[in-house]
Amino acid sequence: MSQKEKREELQKSITASIEQLATITDSASAEENFKGWLQLQSRFHKYSWGNTWLIHMQCPQATRVAGFGTWKKLKRFIKKGSKAIKIWCPRFGKKKVSVLNPTTGKKETQDEKFIYFVVGNVFDVSQTDGEDLPTLGYRTAEGCADDVMDSLHAYCQEHQIGYNYVTQIALAPGAKGASYSSSNLEVVTDLPSAQKASTLIHEIAHCKLHWNDDNQLSVEHTNSSREVEAEGVAYVVMSHLGFDMSGSRFYLACWNGDGEAVKASMKAIATVSKEILEFIQE
Repeated sequence: MSQKEKREELQKSITASIEQLATITDSASAEENFKGWLQLQSRFHKYSWGNTWLIHMQCPQATRVAGFGTWKKLKRFIKKGSKAIKIWCPRFGKKKVSVLNPTTGKKETQDEKFIYFVVGNVFDVSQTDGEDLPTLGYRTAEGCADDVMDSLHAYCQEHQIGYNYVTQIALAPGAKGASYSSSNLEVVTDLPSAQKASTLIHEIAHCKLHWNDDNQLSVEHTNSSREVEAEGVAYVVMSHLGFDMSGSRFYLACWNGDGEAVKASMKAIATVSKEILEFIQE
């Protein structure tokens, strides 16, 4: 087979993979385990940057954090002797203030709202026992991908992308990877081989597609479209190499991705996927 034929065959394979991802992503939101997972998410509070940092400082291994009441509703209970994680909780109040009425020229008493903060206690899921929480199991490619990792490391060096392996993504507990610029990314180190490879590809895609020359995230993308494109690249590359990436449909569904979103990003997904696969093949 000539080089031209190989390139054409690769392009056909990539297009077919993207179309397949669009199809299976559309079906993800209808699956029962996805519905259960969505119900679970609605019970958890999204913490501010400041509280996220406080949680990380006190419990670096934290992945899923909630207060006593939330855990009780989920039929999980705090383990005896567990040390509470302290965060700041907003409270809202009213006070009487005197203001000048510009129409009458007289002072009037009005209610003025104000916000204050109190210390609250939360606990990580590792500090609880009880019923299992619904899980999606997305991005759980299995198998040995050590040779793929070697190629991906070489790709990063060729394209001047710095990669670092960490025990935890500091400001995103539970995340498997993160990109910080067009030339800097992190991946959690204790992932299974194939999942580590797919996560590395996902973050490489972010570096290639979503950071501009000033190392700012591109304003023409939403959070959802960025994740659709990055996970799309991971799906195409790993699928082409023989790994089962069907769990990606749940990841995309979590980011409000659907078949149309995948197809809308086909060009971007195909471009980076082709570049990575050609490098690996060479």
